[in-house]
Amino acid sequence: MRVSPAVQETATSSPVAHSAAQSSLLYRGRAWILAIPFLAPAIIFYTLFLIVPLVGTLLLSLTEWSGFNFADIRFVGLENFRLMGRDEIFWLSLRHNLIFLGGAVALKTTVALALALALEQRIPFTNLFRGVFLMPTVISLVVVGEGLVTATLLYLAFINVLLALFNLVPAAPLDGGRVLRAAVWKATGDRARAAVVAARAGRFFGLALIVLGIGGALLWRWFGGLWLALIGFFLVNAAMPRSRR
Repeated sequence: MRVSPAVQETATSSPVAHSAAQSSLLYRGRAWILAIPFLAPAIIFYTLFLIVPLVGTLLLSLTEWSGFNFADIRFVGLENFRLMGRDEIFWLSLRHNLIFLGGAVALKTTVALALALALEQRIPFTNLFRGVFLMPTVISLVVVGEGLVTATLLYLAFINVLLALFNLVPAAPLDGGRVLRAAVWKATGDRARAAVVAARAGRFFGLALIVLGIGGALLWRWFGGLWLALIGFFLVNAAMPRSRR
């Protein structure tokens, strides 16, 4: 019996193809084994500092807890969300955040587009403006070099410390305002009075930021003063409903 050439070619190529498939799977397996040590720190960090707190927050939102004793945790289901939906402070805060987000995105996009268009126009001193605009980026890459990661981490650390200190200011609705409210409540025993004191402190601090920001923008041509005044405006508006209670 004579075997056709096609059958012979299939019979001889089948072991070769099988061996190539095994080699490919083995290579992929080794690649994953080599990638695990590099992926593990990021996965562990992501899980511990994002996934676990997120899941814990979702679970705690379904309970009523004083925050001191785990034995006091009581499951309430969606009751917290129902109460939050009826709270006018929540909707006011949500509206302020959406306005701030929309304003920030629109302002940043508008300013960036205006600068880009200005740098592309053939006007006097255009090359000078381009050099001034791009010089900080170029110099930072040249000077910092290998220390770019260190400089970035130091900058982020400084910003986080600055934000933490700002959040500790005893003025509602900041965390420091909550501490102030708790201290006044403990000293006087009047919860409403404590809320009013914290809210008034928040309004005073917000007005101070507005005055400082506008003064800096007008007197010293400090563009960041406008952002400072905007933050003060939101603080004042967030503290006003609390002071009326």
